[in-house]
Amino acid sequence: MIRRPSTVGLTSAMVFASLSLGCRQPPGEALTPPKTPAQTAVHEPSPACQVGLRFASYEWLPDDARLATSIQYDDPELPAALTTLARMTEAPEVALPVFAALDYRNLPMQLGNLDRMFDALGDSPAELVELHSPAGEMVWMWPSACPPALLAARVLDRWQVMLRADLEHPGLRLGAGAADGFPFDVITIGALDEQRVGLTRVGHGPTIVTWLRESARGGEDGPGRALAKLDPAPIRSVLATSMLTTASTPPTDEQPRHIRVTSSDWVTDWVTDGVTSAPPPSPN
Repeated sequence: MIRRPSTVGLTSAMVFASLSLGCRQPPGEALTPPKTPAQTAVHEPSPACQVGLRFASYEWLPDDARLATSIQYDDPELPAALTTLARMTEAPEVALPVFAALDYRNLPMQLGNLDRMFDALGDSPAELVELHSPAGEMVWMWPSACPPALLAARVLDRWQVMLRADLEHPGLRLGAGAADGFPFDVITIGALDEQRVGLTRVGHGPTIVTWLRESARGGEDGPGRALAKLDPAPIRSVLATSMLTTASTPPTDEQPRHIRVTSSDWVTDWVTDGVTSAPPPSPN
């Protein structure tokens, strides 16, 4: 797992909740809710889960996601790629939607908080995927080899969130957080090829579950196919074409737009002001 500096710990996870929705926190005003007994307790060592997992495929991504971002969490170039991504958001020719620009700028903060959560869970995935629904609800997803019962026990022990099984949908569990405690809902989805775990803002879990379960997926022009076609990079992202209304030359087809970010540069596949977006040359 790549460690990134974070000024906000797990006990100030409310900051993550606001940033994940594109809200900027005023400087020097970190929200620090009181620690719960689960956060202050000393935990006995427990078995580690298999680490370093990546998604088997992206066919499960909903076709109507307005943003889908793959983060190679174990890539040593990820910190530098996050800096490159932040520079990209300020490039006028990219003309990103406001919600996407805010999300990309806040990724270091979000990943810093996820570091703490993975430490508490004893999980360490190699890849994360962030999704935005058409309504703007956000969820982080990752593959996990933790047995469902063990994962449920850890979530309950660490954060007092009970993962409840959905009897109508085998393999699905949903745990409701609390605004004055752990401010996230936790989702686990047991599929044939892998188990996926999700984290979303408190109260949004049921809506996210319905969206992930009922939306069309695997479409030829969907974000899953688009992500799979991109060359490897620390950060790869796909934006729905309908979101690029600010571009001076907006796309005329329905295929999602691609962003690929490395430690030193970025490439997008849409055209603004008559040029394909790419970073300015670095000074010698």
